[in-house]
Amino acid sequence: MEIQINDKYKLTTDELNVILQKKVEHKKKVSKGKEWKNVGYYQKMEHALDRLVDEKVYESGAVSFEALKLEIADLRSNVVSAFGQNTTYGSLIELNEEASKEMHRQV
Repeated sequence: MEIQINDKYKLTTDELNVILQKKVEHKKKVSKGKEWKNVGYYQKMEHALDRLVDEKVYESGAVSFEALKLEIADLRSNVVSAFGQNTTYGSLIELNEEASKEMHRQV
């Protein structure tokens, strides 16, 4: 699985984990360019999405709670569009449970 959330983050998987990745830019001449860096490995999709929200908060330049809420709402919109229009956080949890069962069947 590989789901692009926005131009900066994507979700991918291995046999056991959901992996949150962030695009980083290298400025050294030896490794100049952009590549995906693993932010973390998570057993459940909702934990990866929780971390994605945390990352947004850490990077935020918001000066008020209202501004931060708008940034998080924008991120949620990106997640919903990546997973489909009828997606809610609850349905993402269900989707994760289905994906986890499928991954364990394949192992």
